[in-house]
Amino acid sequence: RQVLTVIIGALIPVTSLIFALTVVTLQIASTQFSPRLLRTFLRDSRTQLVLSALVGTVAYSLAGLFTVTTDETPIDQVPRFAITVALAFAVGCIGLLVYYFGHITNSVRIDTIMRQVESDTRRIIARDHLPISETDLDPDWLEPIPIPANAVTITAPVDGYVQGVDVRLPSLTVRKRVTVRVLPLIGYYTMVGRPLALVWTDDGSELLSTTREAIRNLIEIDPERRVERDVGLGLRQLVDITNRAMSTGQNDPYTGTQAVHHLTTVLVDAIGRSFATQMFRDAAGVIRVMTPIMDFPTHISRLCAARSAKVALNDIRGSSSNCCECLASSPSLLPPPSERMPCAVSSTSS
Repeated sequence: RQVLTVIIGALIPVTSLIFALTVVTLQIASTQFSPRLLRTFLRDSRTQLVLSALVGTVAYSLAGLFTVTTDETPIDQVPRFAITVALAFAVGCIGLLVYYFGHITNSVRIDTIMRQVESDTRRIIARDHLPISETDLDPDWLEPIPIPANAVTITAPVDGYVQGVDVRLPSLTVRKRVTVRVLPLIGYYTMVGRPLALVWTDDGSELLSTTREAIRNLIEIDPERRVERDVGLGLRQLVDITNRAMSTGQNDPYTGTQAVHHLTTVLVDAIGRSFATQMFRDAAGVIRVMTPIMDFPTHISRLCAARSAKVALNDIRGSSSNCCECLASSPSLLPPPSERMPCAVSSTSS
C-alpha cells in the first residue's frame, strides 16, 4: 500500500508539470508564431502518449489501492504481480518524462514547426492533387457541368469551414442515382441556411427528403480549418510566421527567410499538380460528386495580395523580383501547364 501511495504521490505532480509545459508551449506558439499552429501541437501523438502513460499509471495504482485495504493485509493476500506492474509503469514514466523534456524543447523551435507545417502541406498536395502529366484536364480551370432544372439546393446545417466530403458520399450517390455538386470551395466559411450543394437525380424525379438529409450530413463542416484537408491553411500558417518574424516587435529576418524557403518548397510541389475541381465517378464513368478547390493562381494571389504579406516578403527578398506579386496581379502570366517550371525565390539574410 505504501508503494502504491508513493507512486501516486510522485506521478500526480509530474502529470501536472506535463500539462503546464504543454499549455506554455501552446501559448508560445499562439503569441509568437501563429494562432493557427495550435492544432499542430494539439494533435502531437508523442505528447498524447506521455500524458496517457502518466494518467494511466496513476489510475492503475489507484485501482490497486482498493485491493490492499490496510497496511495489516496478510502477505498472502497482497497482489504482488499488480504492485510489480505498477512499479514497472512508474519506471517507464520516468523514462517518458526525460523523453518529453527533450521533445518539448525541440517542438517549440521555429525550424521544427515550419518543417512540420511544410511536411503536412506537401502530404496533402501529393495525396489529393494529381500530377499534371497524369491528367489531360486544365490544372486550374474546368468547364462547369450544366445544372439541370430539377436540381435541389441543400443548405448548410451549421456554421463553419467546408472541409470536403465524407468517403461514404460517393457510394451513396451511386445507390441513389444522384449527382452532388458542392458549392463552397474547400476551406471557405459558410453559414447556416446558405447554399451548400446542388443535387439532382438521373431520371429527373423528386429527391427524397431522407436522401437530402444524408447528403447534407456527409459534407464535412468544421468550426475551424484543418491542415489535414486544406492546402491553403498550410500556406497561411507559413505566411503568418513570416509576418510575425518581420513585424517591428520581433524583427527576425532569419526566421522570415526560412519561412519563405519552406513556402518555396511547397509551391514548387504545387506548381506541378492539378488544382482542377475534384470529381468522383462511378464504375460507368458518370460524375457523381464534384468538389471545388482553390486553383493555383488563387493560392498565389492569397499569399501575396494582402498588404502586410507583400511588405514582409519584399523585405526578406530584398532587391529580388517578387514573382508571387506578378502572378497575383495577373494570373494570365502563368505559362501553359506543360511549360511550367519551379519558381526560384532568392532571399537575403542579415
